[in-house]
Amino acid sequence: MKYWLVCCNSGHRGRKRNGELALAIEAPDSVSAMLIAKRFPAVKRKRSAYLCTIKEISKEEYNARRKLNAYDKALR
Repeated sequence: MKYWLVCCNSGHRGRKRNGELALAIEAPDSVSAMLIAKRFPAVKRKRSAYLCTIKEISKEEYNARRKLNAYDKALR
């Protein structure tokens, strides 16, 4: 398995209050990681343009990101 950092726009908070989520995901490839990220709560799903970036990360960075809550910064 590979480790991915998927950055996507969040929604469900009203106009002009949407943030960006950085989700650490374990998946075999980048397409699978994007499909997994689309199922997370508060992620905009309708258009693929809402998924901003995806990059491969190391296992150490993956573990560090999993300890942090991705929703804290985006949904304040």
